[in-house]
Amino acid sequence: MASHTTIFLSTIPQLPIESILDGNNHLDWELQIRTLLQYHCLWNVVNGSEKKLPVTSSSSTTSVARSSKGEIEAWLDKDSHAHAFLV
Repeated sequence: MASHTTIFLSTIPQLPIESILDGNNHLDWELQIRTLLQYHCLWNVVNGSEKKLPVTSSSSTTSVARSSKGEIEAWLDKDSHAHAFLV
């Protein structure tokens, strides 16, 4: 079974975000947010290129589902962290 590591946002170094999205500064804001998410290896989750693995329940794929449980949990952690940066 894969180990599961919890990362608290307070322990992650922050990059300064100087822009708050106000409708007039989308390009500056997007560049800063993308840089922050890339720095924390979260950009691929946000842009959809790193997809959450499906959970399967059929008996023929049970071993695959079990072996990827850690990967699913890791993706969910990344997704949660990305959301935290965006709120």
